[in-house]
Amino acid sequence: MTSLKCQNAIKHEIERSDHFQTEKSSNREYVPSAEASNDKFIRKCPGCSATLDLTWPSQYCCRSCMYNDTLYNDTSPDEVPPAPTAAPPTIIHSYWRSSSSWRVRIALALKKVDYDYKAVHLVKNEQMADDYVALNPSQEVPALEIDGLVLTQSLAIIEYLDETRPDVGPRLLPSADAADRAKVRMLSDMIAHAIQPVQNLRCLRKLIAWHEDKDVKAQKKVEWGRWAIDLGFEALEKALSKTAGKYCFGDTVTMADLCLVPQVYNANRFECDMSKFPTIQRINDELVQLAAFQAAAPDKMPDAVL
Repeated sequence: MTSLKCQNAIKHEIERSDHFQTEKSSNREYVPSAEASNDKFIRKCPGCSATLDLTWPSQYCCRSCMYNDTLYNDTSPDEVPPAPTAAPPTIIHSYWRSSSSWRVRIALALKKVDYDYKAVHLVKNEQMADDYVALNPSQEVPALEIDGLVLTQSLAIIEYLDETRPDVGPRLLPSADAADRAKVRMLSDMIAHAIQPVQNLRCLRKLIAWHEDKDVKAQKKVEWGRWAIDLGFEALEKALSKTAGKYCFGDTVTMADLCLVPQVYNANRFECDMSKFPTIQRINDELVQLAAFQAAAPDKMPDAVL
């Protein structure tokens, strides 16, 4: 049985149908039915544009999208609620060659999250600008604006994406077993917390500041980066011998893989001998063939300098 409030709304609409053929108000289009009667009137849903049946007795006005229009639940049918507003866009503040940003870009691709890209040029110190520091007090990239939040720290962002979008793409942390999740976090931390920070821009700047000659600066930079990555990869290679399948942890892409690919890229930049790390190299070769990893690659970014 149609509720009294619904009946009042229907009556109100039918009375108005004698005075106009089409009325647009607040993005709603009212179209009188060619066969209007005392119990039916055609109206488009403001949520999905489907044709509505006002005789449907429900707190929702639309069967298709379950849009709740207070026109049908309010005693005042003249009161039309505003149309739903679109969610703000997801924005990543990123530098094309940043390992941390790269990990997050891969996660966004795997979870099929569209985003706007805002470049933060680390070499030009744009991460130190007041407006960016307000977003990320650590003066690092990335910062991710998503779901009404501002998130920093790449692994925290990746875990958030995995927890809030569990049914899209692979589970980046295994959902079934706490021990498996701990192992994936261990591998990820060996890269993101033990290797990459030691060879990142902040540390390299401190190192080369101790030298004046330009050529010496360049030499010391490469030597330091190679030392940090070699040391970390020796440990990682041993750990992967116990966990790896096709990828870092078994045969499914996990958070550890998102950390691995950017770090191998850095290893090549710092002229590491990758023949010493066959497991790492093999996994990297598999991962870079995946579409999500290719879409997130540095050379695909709008601020890339090639």
